[in-house]
Amino acid sequence: MRPAALSYGQPWWWRPWGNLLDSVRTGRTAFDSVFHESLFPFLGRNPDAAAVFNANMTAMSATDAATLAEAFGLNDVTAVVDVGGGHGAIGTAILDTYPQTSVVVFDRPDVVAGLPHTQGAGDGDRLRSVAGDFFTDAPPEADAYVLKDILHDWTDEQCRTILHTIRRAAPPHARLLVVERVLDPAQNDLGSALVDITMLVMTGGKERTNSQYAALLDAAGWQLVDQISTTTAYTVLAARAT
Repeated sequence: MRPAALSYGQPWWWRPWGNLLDSVRTGRTAFDSVFHESLFPFLGRNPDAAAVFNANMTAMSATDAATLAEAFGLNDVTAVVDVGGGHGAIGTAILDTYPQTSVVVFDRPDVVAGLPHTQGAGDGDRLRSVAGDFFTDAPPEADAYVLKDILHDWTDEQCRTILHTIRRAAPPHARLLVVERVLDPAQNDLGSALVDITMLVMTGGKERTNSQYAALLDAAGWQLVDQISTTTAYTVLAARAT
């Protein structure tokens, strides 16, 4: 909980929430209104803020990493790219769960520069980083690609761009595993509702339903083939290249 508490106490985190009403009325991203730039460029220019943010993201992923890795079903996969994989929490869990697998963490240069050595995953050369921008740079070729807590940060148009970029690199047999909080309109999921509001305030993204994710995937050359529930707040949406 410490990284989360440190993040929520940062001025660059709590100041945008003062503009929540404006965001609800207009749809404008509060962070952008306050700082006159988007969150991720801001973090790229402010290494101290980025360190706090990345520590929080790593802690959040580490909590559920082992459970999610088990749900991925990668027993027949030897090469995985964790797109936007941060400091490797999910990648390390994949290595621990699937001994035959190697993982590339693909993220911004300023993020992968802080990628620590893998812990408890055997050979260090099974986990490596590649720097790039998932809007413009194709990730390495792999059997499977993982996107955890990535698409909800972005608008539909930006999501389609990310998915197109991955599809451009993916071989015909590749699968894509999208890990998100999938909204169920028939349920009152207050946790996902809070995250949805957080995306409105901080990034301009949003949480989505199964059908909304399916439409994004379809528009970018992927077909949703399975929805895997887990004991965490996350659902794994499995897609194949079309």
